[in-house]
Amino acid sequence: MIRRPIIPLAVLATSLATLFAARAADAGPAFNLDADLAFPINDSSRIDTGGGVGARFGYELHLPLIICMPELGFNYHGFGGDLGPNVYRAIAGGRVGFGEIVRIGALAHIGYGHLDAPVGPNYDGFTWDAGGFVTLTAIPILNIGVHVTYNQLELNHSAGTYQYLTTGLDLGLVF
Repeated sequence: MIRRPIIPLAVLATSLATLFAARAADAGPAFNLDADLAFPINDSSRIDTGGGVGARFGYELHLPLIICMPELGFNYHGFGGDLGPNVYRAIAGGRVGFGEIVRIGALAHIGYGHLDAPVGPNYDGFTWDAGGFVTLTAIPILNIGVHVTYNQLELNHSAGTYQYLTTGLDLGLVF
């Protein structure tokens, strides 16, 4: 006689074993395009919300339920208003995501940036970002998602930093 509580436990154990069973790692190149809205943080008095684009190229390492993707990229964000600057950034970093059909993850990059101000000096310096993303991966080579990222560009010791948030759509091709 089989006791009833054992059957659900056996089904759960079998399901978990199947879900987490090891399989060969899969890897391939990935190309991503981003369309962003950008919101200034530290100097919003005469600067309006802006927009921007980004392109990233990486190599997606796909394990069961996990992806790791080192990547190189370039971003442009332009801000409106009387003093709205243009920000250009070359970045290197990566993404880590969890899930197969719906992937949730974190991203971070470092790099070199340029702030082109309409009035006053232009600045070059160290830049970094960190954020999160949600991606739908139901179509085998096409990933569609959204992201939110905090961005910072070091201007110089006396001028401080330029900080802004971006949110937008991602479109990725994985080969």
